Amino acid sequence: MEESVPPHNHCRVCGKAVAEGATTCSKACAAKRAATIRSNRMTYYVFIGLAVLLVVFFALSFK
Repeated sequence: MEESVPPHNHCRVCGKAVAEGATTCSKACAAKRAATIRSNRMTYYVFIGLAVLLVVFFALSFK
């Protein structure tokens, strides 16, 4: 008694089933995903910038 489930993916934001190859289920989820990606990217850039400043600070303070 196996039920055949058609090939599908799940929305990366809300988890609903979507067509195979799609990443989001709606424009609202696509916008939320884009905002999350932008936010994560900005956090990454800030972290790298702070790490570089820390390295420069220590390099100049022990000279």
